[in-house]
Amino acid sequence: MTPSRPLVARSLERVWEDKLRAVEAIEQEYARWRSEEPVVIGEVERASLLRLGENLPKIWRANTTSADERKRIPRFIVREVVLDQKRDRGVRYGSRSRDKPAPSASIACSDGFTHIET
Repeated sequence: MTPSRPLVARSLERVWEDKLRAVEAIEQEYARWRSEEPVVIGEVERASLLRLGENLPKIWRANTTSADERKRIPRFIVREVVLDQKRDRGVRYGSRSRDKPAPSASIACSDGFTHIET
């Protein structure tokens, strides 16, 4: 559709594009700031998080915790799970072969620091 006033349309488009560029610059600056600034929590928040971690088994087993919430808890805590699929020829892994070593696995938690290897 061709606007009846092309000069007005062009000036509105120019203003719109300028605003979009400003928003993009602010978002990039914010992302840069977030990557450079460490996340600092106070002692009260730290103590609350530690208590929550200690209460996690109780929360998990509570009758008031829905199945959907139980699915969301690991998604919130665990960022990535990596399993090593390399297996030794002739070695069976599983619950019946407890004397055999299990394939290695690593879990990186969402805190960015915890890395568990088995």
